[in-house]
Amino acid sequence: MKEHNLSCAYVAHPQFSTQYPIVLRRGNVPNVFDQQSIINLNADNKAIYRFVSDTYMMSLLEQELCQYAALFLYTVQSNWSSFITSLRDQDGKKSIALDDLPSWKPIPKN
Repeated sequence: MKEHNLSCAYVAHPQFSTQYPIVLRRGNVPNVFDQQSIINLNADNKAIYRFVSDTYMMSLLEQELCQYAALFLYTVQSNWSSFITSLRDQDGKKSIALDDLPSWKPIPKN
């Protein structure tokens, strides 16, 4: 985060996989947000609930966030991430595979 002068991170992940924000928070990365934290922060705003129930719209919203972010961390196994990375490559934006980070240690599956 310091190397890229970033103050927060947004983690787009499938609803069944919550390990990514947990790993980042455990690594003392400040201001880690994901879909649920954005919903929680906007709980008083009724308009957000129009999007929450529509997984397609939420995916498009996350796509926009990731496409235009200062930096995109992605997993190589994800087709969704590959699509975002290709859009970012066209705009000359930096993307880094999580596997390339020296400190990346996913939570082991039980």
